[in-house]
This record gives sequence, structure tokens and C-alpha cells, in this order.
Amino acid sequence: MQPRRSRPTRSRGTAQLVGSLSRAQPFIAGNERIALIVASRCLRAEGLPGLSVEDIERDPAFADALIAATAEDCGPLARYLRDAIWDAALAWTEWLGPPPPADPARWTLEAEHRALEAARRQAPRIPTSELDELVAGGAGRLARAMTARIGVGLGPAERSAPGDPAQRLALAVAGARRGRRICPHEPMIAVRFAVDGGLGIEVSLVGGAAGHGVTGASAIHLAVAPRDAIGAGSAPGFLAIPGEPAEARAARFDGWLDRALGHLLDGGPLRL
Repeated sequence: MQPRRSRPTRSRGTAQLVGSLSRAQPFIAGNERIALIVASRCLRAEGLPGLSVEDIERDPAFADALIAATAEDCGPLARYLRDAIWDAALAWTEWLGPPPPADPARWTLEAEHRALEAARRQAPRIPTSELDELVAGGAGRLARAMTARIGVGLGPAERSAPGDPAQRLALAVAGARRGRRICPHEPMIAVRFAVDGGLGIEVSLVGGAAGHGVTGASAIHLAVAPRDAIGAGSAPGFLAIPGEPAEARAARFDGWLDRALGHLLDGGPLRL
């Protein structure tokens, strides 16, 4: 995967389209759904992921961004849709695998494993040091943000880079149950914090190869859940792609982490 230089322009154009159709007949007859469907088709025509229309429709943040956008300034809606495009790209990478052969009868489980291993070896990689730095920086910001937002502190960070396949598989299963897929066959980085107060809740950031690990992209998942619970809650995901400048990736990650934390605190197990 390579970053598209046109992505900011595409998100702004998408916002102008969605905003214009909505203002034409606001909140009547499903204008927002029609606008999102049309925008999704336009994005697909440009080789970008389409939008998850139903999920966006139900998201209160979409309504807020739509209301805040004006004909002169579509910035809030453009930023929301830019993030939605990245989310859709992450969903793609989580499911992509090697294409099956022309003769399906020859596509055995053993053949699929060989094809996956070959694809992983050929995929470009983000240096582990860059991913580690991103997760470590995010963990520090996460601890400060949790205390500032809800007045609850976090215990010491527990960092690990599991080398044992069973440990990686456990992290992969937990991510999949939360709707996020990460490859258990590639290196992972995990940072966990226990929430103060004896609640049995932990906050975790887990990074590794996205999906089957065949695209070269990496994913970082944020979760707030009972400790050692498999599949509790949800896990917003961040997509990191090879070739993106480290500074641009870090800036994007900072913005994502703020929104992801707000999402989890609004509807997660720490909500009071």
C-alpha cells in the first residue's frame, strides 16, 4: 500500500458533496444516506475505499460535523470523512489475502498457507522501531489524557513484544473479537495500563501487522476493557502504511488517539 497524495483533496471534495446534498433538503427523505452512497461510489472510482454508510449515519460525530460544516467552510466534515476513509482502508487491509488460483480445486489449506507466507515475505514493512516509537508515544499521551478527562489514574505501563506464538495468538483473538484483525504470525507490540481504583479494568495499545499481514500495513488498536477479557467492548483502529513520512504518520496518530479515546470513554466500561 502506498499513500495517495490526493487523499486530503478527495476528503474535502467528498465533504462538499455530502454537505451540498444535505443542505438541499436537510434531514428529510434520507438526503444524508444518498449523499454518502454517491460519495462512496466516487471514492471507489478513484481507487479509494468506499464509506461504511450505515455506520456513519448512526455516528453522532457525523451529525455534529455535518451541522458544523458550511458552504464556505466544510473543514469539520472534511476531517470527519478523511478519518472515515482511513477506517475503511484499515477494514480492507484486515480482510485482504492472496488471490486464489484459477482452478479452485487446487486451492488447499496448505496452498493457502504457503501463499500467505510468500505474500508476507514480499510485503514492504514499516520499521519495527518506528512502530514501537509510535506506540510508546501514544501510551504516554494516553495516560495523561485519561487522568485529565475522567480523573482516574493509570498504573505503570506494562510493555511487551510477545515472542511466544500463543501470546501473539491471544492478542490476535482478542482483537478479532473486538472487530479488529491483526496477524499473529508477525511481530507485535503491546502496552497495557491497569486503571487505578481496583476496578479490574485495563487500557491497552496493541500494534502489529494488519489482517493477514500481506499488505505491509500495520494496525494499532486501542481498547478499554476488563483485564484479560477476550472480546469485551470495541477497539478503534489506526492504519499505518509503508512509505508515509514518520512525522505525518505521528501527527495523524495523535489526532486519531484523541478521537478513539473519546469514543471508548463515551461508550466503554468506564462510563459512569
